[in-house]
Amino acid sequence: MVHAITQWAEDAWPRAAGQAIPVMGPVNLRTPGEAGAPGDRLFPTRNDLPGGTMPVDWWLARTRAVTAALKPGRGHRTVLRAALTRLPRWLFERLVAARACPES
Repeated sequence: MVHAITQWAEDAWPRAAGQAIPVMGPVNLRTPGEAGAPGDRLFPTRNDLPGGTMPVDWWLARTRAVTAALKPGRGHRTVLRAALTRLPRWLFERLVAARACPES
């Protein structure tokens, strides 16, 4: 997806062609013990994926680096889980809105 956006930007928005692409996506916060539980345990989060033209192996390495904190077993997911389950709804919504803003 980021590759397609970068190619589009080269023609339609040259100023953005070499910039990182902010992408929002859900992070699965389920613990191994919740694998079969009903409902979702998701946290919407933003990642700034590498944009611009570069060799594919560089692009994949940079993408892995910026998404590493979201992999299972990382402390980042533990913090997101705590925010999801412990924050008042209004504060949780403000946190999500702040993370969605490209300037944050």
